[in-house]
Amino acid sequence: MNKRLVMKNPHGNIVSCILSTEIDYKEQLHQVFALSTGQGISAELCTDTVVIRDVFHGETIAEFQVLSLEETTEPVSYDLTPAE
Repeated sequence: MNKRLVMKNPHGNIVSCILSTEIDYKEQLHQVFALSTGQGISAELCTDTVVIRDVFHGETIAEFQVLSLEETTEPVSYDLTPAE
């Protein structure tokens, strides 16, 4: 079973993606936000937020409010799509 992650971005738009429960969420969020190893930027799913951080400076670059993380039968999709 996969999980649909629904978030509100810093601009107030609601977006979603589908994550696998079999792969670490942090690794998948790097794919969602097109982050590569060595860039010094990390994405992490916290309790009620997804935080994008500059790991070199320890600063938050962006924060997405998690609206829901629910089971779905939909296939994994790392594309952020508009949600309602």
